[in-house]
Amino acid sequence: MGRGVAERRGRIARAGAAVLCALCGVGTGGWLECSGTRGADEPELSYAESGAENYAKGMEALEDGNSVEAQKYFEQVMRRFPYTREAVLSRLRLADCDFLAENFRAAATGYQTFIERYPADEQVPYAMFRRGLSFFRLIPSDWFVFPASYTRDRAPTRDALRELRNFVDRFPDSEYVPEARERIRDCLAELARGELSVAEFYLNRDQAVAAAMRARTVLREYGDSGLAPEALLLLGRIALEAGQREAAQGYFALVAARYPDSEETRRALRYLRFLEGRGEAP
Repeated sequence: MGRGVAERRGRIARAGAAVLCALCGVGTGGWLECSGTRGADEPELSYAESGAENYAKGMEALEDGNSVEAQKYFEQVMRRFPYTREAVLSRLRLADCDFLAENFRAAATGYQTFIERYPADEQVPYAMFRRGLSFFRLIPSDWFVFPASYTRDRAPTRDALRELRNFVDRFPDSEYVPEARERIRDCLAELARGELSVAEFYLNRDQAVAAAMRARTVLREYGDSGLAPEALLLLGRIALEAGQREAAQGYFALVAARYPDSEETRRALRYLRFLEGRGEAP
């Protein structure tokens, strides 16, 4: 082999090594390691000699709220001890790291990957619950404070409702079911508010039939949302504006009978007094 050829091959090999080390520093999530590529502000991790010890270190970091450090330990377990129980659990814990870091879409994907790879694992109930919770966390928090708008995208709410219902149906005895039921109710309330918002939109534009359909959707599909009194009151208002006084009276009376302690009942009683000629129009 000529000297020139050997030198060229040497340069190519050195360039390849440099590229590999550069890749180790970005875009690999810690799966490859090269000396001299650690960032100045990145802490030096002390990996243990067993999967169990590295997993324990990852759990300690996760519990301390350090998702970046925890992720590195779990990745180390999966890379160096791939056929251990700790490696299986580390895949689940990586989804937990994304959840902790508020990367909720990535977390939902991670939990689903775990479910698909280990469908018989005892941690599947946890993964299913956390997947639903990940979608729930994608719902803007102010949506549960301010009245719903008909312009909102409710895809995350519907996704959360679907996943949490699937979890409760499949694992009704799980320790996570009580919290799941609370989040389901929150989702139903958000979706019901959306329907009522659309109903008000139609009612304000003299589209009584469309408004009534939306209000009935709340009663039919979101009866557990806690917004049934609002839907019934709205149906009474729609009937009243349409000149159907007897139907309106029936809706207002139903609100008062079923939900005596609600704000909607106080409003319904004012409407009833008006219909009976004992008060002014609300």
